Amino acid sequence: MDYKERQIKQWATKRKNGTDVGWNKGQKGLCSDETIRKMRKSATGIHRKEANGMWQGGITLLGFQIRNSVRYSKWRSDIFSRDNYICQKCGATRCKIEAHHIKMFSLIIRENAIKSLEGAELCEELWNINNGITLCKKCHKEENGIQMKDNKYAIKLAQITPLKYNR
Repeated sequence: MDYKERQIKQWATKRKNGTDVGWNKGQKGLCSDETIRKMRKSATGIHRKEANGMWQGGITLLGFQIRNSVRYSKWRSDIFSRDNYICQKCGATRCKIEAHHIKMFSLIIRENAIKSLEGAELCEELWNINNGITLCKKCHKEENGIQMKDNKYAIKLAQITPLKYNR
């Protein structure tokens, strides 16, 4: 019996007997509580706000406020009813649908220098139903991918003519 076979047999026996214990069993961690506290304190604020390369001036919180507003809810329902609750890309009907901005939501906020919910309420471009389209969750994910790659307002999506269904 070679070394590898003996090792496997030994491990199997330990597992069977319950004597196979991990090297770190019972240990709380590699660092003491004091060391962890020092590391957290030193890292505080390093990647926050302007120090982060991805910082865009706090538009995430603003976007959250806008998307939870009554006017945004009305904009979505207007898009859905106009498109008859049907995905305008694939024609799916019985699925989760989402309202999609053809021109990127974040781009509209940046171009119009919107800094507050009140500023968003006054921006007509943000609430224009011609800048919205009903998509199923799958198609919406695909279109957001196209927008992120191209960053040209999803020209591909703008060329889609809304489907007409007779009911």
